[in-house]
Amino acid sequence: MDKFVTRLVIIHEDERDRNSIILIVELEDMYEVVGSYQSIINAERGLVHDNPDIIIWVNPKGTELNKNVLLTIRRKNSNIKTLFISDQYDENTIINAFTYGISGFLDSKYSVVELMEALHLLVNDGAPMSKVISKTLIDHFRRNPNSPLSKRETEVLEQIASGKTYRFIAEILGIGKETVKTHIRSIFNKLDVQNKSEAVRIALLKKYV
Repeated sequence: MDKFVTRLVIIHEDERDRNSIILIVELEDMYEVVGSYQSIINAERGLVHDNPDIIIWVNPKGTELNKNVLLTIRRKNSNIKTLFISDQYDENTIINAFTYGISGFLDSKYSVVELMEALHLLVNDGAPMSKVISKTLIDHFRRNPNSPLSKRETEVLEQIASGKTYRFIAEILGIGKETVKTHIRSIFNKLDVQNKSEAVRIALLKKYV
């Protein structure tokens, strides 16, 4: 039986750093880099052909998130997961990034271990974040008293927003994995969304968590 291979596209303005990322991720057989680009604009034109599962997007230093391109990518293929890496991680940038559809967020001082763990989480439907990103999100959380979510559903959604997988959520909350899935289905129904990224986006916008 063939091993499942995750297709990656790397976006980094510096060719040497871009090639370094390629060498690192391809040390694991489960990853294959199918596209390499200097900018998100260049990548946008090649994504249809590349058909990636995950985009690793290292945003140029000192520049803001290009929300229009990100939204265009989401419209073309909503299944593509984007790992955004940036030296800009103020509260507005983080909230906007998740609102516009990124799947994970690392600060620019990430380590090789953090990068590989982030990819593993994305493959397993997690939402990886650097500690500084997660802390900023937690500080932002001010619960809306009109939230339709129960206390347990809110706890589950907080763990999803922090990048945890179903298995980790079950362990942290002391409940079964199937119970976690039941809560997530309920969250999806109440927020009228189809996936975890959308659930986190809506929850952040309406401050349900």
